[in-house]
Amino acid sequence: MLFSKRVVVAIAMALASPALAEEDYTRYVNPLIGTPYKGHVFPGASIPFGMAKPGADTFSEEGHYQGGFNPDIKKVNGFSQMHDDGTGGGGSLGNFPIFPMDGGKTCPGSDLFNCPFSRADRETDYKDFNGTAGYFELTLDSDIKTELTATRRTALHRYTFPDDVEMPVLNIELTDMARTRKRGGLDVDNDKKRVTGEGTFSPSFGLGTYDLYFCADFKGAELKDHALYYNFATGKGDSLNFTDNTQYEIPKPAGVLLEFEEGASKIEARVGVSFMSREQACSNAQDEAKDWDFDQTLKDSQKQWNEYLGRIEVKADNETDLTLFYSSLYRSFLAPQNYTDENPLWDSDEPSYSSFYCIWDTFRTSFPLLAVTAPEAEEEMIRSMLDIYDHDGYLPDCRMTHNKGFTQGGSNGDNALSDAYTKGIGKDTIDWEKAYKAMVKDAEVEPVDWDVEGRGGIESWQKLHYIPYHDFDTQGNGLQTRSGSRTVEYAYNDFCISLVASGLGKEDDCKKYQERSTYWENLWNNETESEGHKGFIQPKFANGTWFDVDPRFCSPALNHTSCYLNPDGGEFYEAASWTYSLLAAHDFDHLIDIIGGPDAVEKRLDTFFHSNFQDVGDEIGWMCMYIAHYAGKPHIVADRMREFIPDVFNATISGLPDNDDSGAMGAFLVFNMIGIYPNAGQDLYLITSPFLPEASIKNPETGKTAKITAKNLSDKNRYIQSAKLDGKDYQKAYLTHSFFTEGSHLELEMGSNPNSKWGTKQLPPSLSKGDFKCSTK
Repeated sequence: MLFSKRVVVAIAMALASPALAEEDYTRYVNPLIGTPYKGHVFPGASIPFGMAKPGADTFSEEGHYQGGFNPDIKKVNGFSQMHDDGTGGGGSLGNFPIFPMDGGKTCPGSDLFNCPFSRADRETDYKDFNGTAGYFELTLDSDIKTELTATRRTALHRYTFPDDVEMPVLNIELTDMARTRKRGGLDVDNDKKRVTGEGTFSPSFGLGTYDLYFCADFKGAELKDHALYYNFATGKGDSLNFTDNTQYEIPKPAGVLLEFEEGASKIEARVGVSFMSREQACSNAQDEAKDWDFDQTLKDSQKQWNEYLGRIEVKADNETDLTLFYSSLYRSFLAPQNYTDENPLWDSDEPSYSSFYCIWDTFRTSFPLLAVTAPEAEEEMIRSMLDIYDHDGYLPDCRMTHNKGFTQGGSNGDNALSDAYTKGIGKDTIDWEKAYKAMVKDAEVEPVDWDVEGRGGIESWQKLHYIPYHDFDTQGNGLQTRSGSRTVEYAYNDFCISLVASGLGKEDDCKKYQERSTYWENLWNNETESEGHKGFIQPKFANGTWFDVDPRFCSPALNHTSCYLNPDGGEFYEAASWTYSLLAAHDFDHLIDIIGGPDAVEKRLDTFFHSNFQDVGDEIGWMCMYIAHYAGKPHIVADRMREFIPDVFNATISGLPDNDDSGAMGAFLVFNMIGIYPNAGQDLYLITSPFLPEASIKNPETGKTAKITAKNLSDKNRYIQSAKLDGKDYQKAYLTHSFFTEGSHLELEMGSNPNSKWGTKQLPPSLSKGDFKCSTK
């Protein structure tokens, strides 16, 4: 039980599995978990991988509104059509917000042309809000209630006004969350009760611009009048077109005020969105919400959610654990977003996905979870990545709204592709020879701007076998920081390339990239000491001399927020050398040797955990824990998980330690709650101590159901005593993907003391042990 020490709601069906008692898994979804402070979770309406994501928007000069709605901010300024989930960077999307008001109370003289329209003037307090999968509602202090649901490219709004409403008004502003608009325009058709419009905006964590279009239709009341506004004035007219001068200032307010007939108590809006044109936005709305039935659309959305959520059925002792589990699983299906038929950059018959935001985060848990729960969706995402390679020249590493996003370390699309390939995703539908060429290009051809694709410092990587501090790079341009972390990450990227090379029968290539994957050790300094431990990754000049960095720097214990994508960001990204010195995920066995053996690793992990060097709220801080499995000490992970997971994850709205990062945080929790964890990029899942006594995972492609059961599980009985796989004794502390595709059954016997013998006879594979063969014979 994950939260047995917290207030929980016991349910009568607990022993009969409450999750299996009904097929409405959406009742366990709380999309508000992680919305305050740094979680940046999107709590609005969406279907799985949907493009349209209508939700409420808040704003604060202090930030932390990237997901749109943050309940710590007490004023709402609109309900926009597009959002991302859990991202860092700046405010993302938030396009074309609609804001309802009673003009009789807010517009001086009940004059539409006197109504407040700017974000600062219209924002107001709210009192109630709630949501579930596919639905969000919020009631303003004015007692106007807004409800939202969605199809893939269409947002449905339902506004319920008080009975005494005098002058129902809807304000549509041509803006986005971060106010990046470069130009805009709209047209009003009173007879059709339709507003169409567009804007050009900037991405929140990348380069370039994007055009977005909308088509809004209204029903429930007659449209009485409308007023255009631009800058700080209102005026008459049916059309508005302008270009912003944003070189020195933020864009001015621009949009339309729509006045509906007096006394209208309920007004509905259907808003189609498109990256192609206004016409396609209208077609999207017509095709996807032709009957314009809010309640039926919500039912259809929740049917889709139940189909995805039901792919993992779990037992639990309380409803709180079910809420935490299914809310986490839900967020893993919010991104990437399906932009198929919405790519204005090139014509293609391939699927189109965006909001790969960013693969540095999501390759670690999100992609591996999709391989388990939604392989058909992941197959489309990989094909989309290859389509981007075909037309842009490189695999995406971070991407949003069809724009190139900033790379954070290595070429992490390589890791995502390797993870899919080794698990057989898209075996017959993905062109893996093309995928391999794309990966090799990342490794061999430096782009002009490696801040947004590929890798920098390739010449040094090939000649020096590491990325030096203050690298002399004449092949391309990029931020000359992170030499320590980039070395570690490039090594793992090359290892992932070697796995695909091996599978495709390219033996020489496999050996070449395996050799390059050992380059991380060239930055291992045996003389660097920290907290009684010797040996850490350290930056090095091109001449081979060391550039000493305190191994604690950039950890929560020392200058934690110093190491981002800033010019003085340091030599390790978002974590300290303490973390990166535990991250040779393809060769933990060798890393254990140079640290000093299993007992030395146990001592180092104890210091890492309990000296505040590990950031459990950042994806980079996760895999390093599982070195314990390779040291034959999986009980260390069982203890660590029960130390920090109940402390920083819970089912309240504040239940995340940091950014959800497009569902990566949710995927991390899903894996650990059912008792496995992926070594991403490899066909490997490490067996951990679960938090739930039973999980059944259905593979949608084979139709078979894998099962994990933990007998005698409790907070005290957290240690695996023995295991059986399909009824036979099982001594390995890891599984492969065939466990899921073949529908196997893992039975764990749990106890109150570690069993030092289980999981130690055959340790997980490592490169230096010869476990990854290049030979095709």
